[in-house]
Amino acid sequence: MGVRRRGDFIKTTIIGGLVFLVPLVVLVMILAKAVGIMTMIAEPLAEWFPVETIGGVALVNVLAAISLVLVCFIGGLVAKSVMVQKGVDALESKILAKFPGYVLIKGMVCLL
Repeated sequence: MGVRRRGDFIKTTIIGGLVFLVPLVVLVMILAKAVGIMTMIAEPLAEWFPVETIGGVALVNVLAAISLVLVCFIGGLVAKSVMVQKGVDALESKILAKFPGYVLIKGMVCLL
C-alpha cells in the first residue's frame, strides 16, 4: 500500500468514525438531558406519593417517564402543524443546509 493510499484510508476512516460517533454522542446527550428532566418531574411527584418503599420510588419514576412521553407526544403534535413545518422548512433551506453533514445526518434520521 502506497503512502497516498494509506493517507486516504486514514482520512476516510476518521471521517467515517465521525459520521458514526457524532450522532451517537448527540443521542447520549439528549438521553442524559431527558433523565435530568425526568428527575425534575419526579421530585415534585415524590411529595404526593409515599417514596419510603421501593414501590413508591418506582411509581414516581414511572409517572415521571409517562409525563415525559406525554410532553414529547404534545411536542410532536405541535411539530406536525402546518405553521411550524413552514418555519422548519425555511430554517433548513436557509441556514442548516449550509452546514456540512446536516443533510447526511437528516437523511439517516429519516430512514429510522
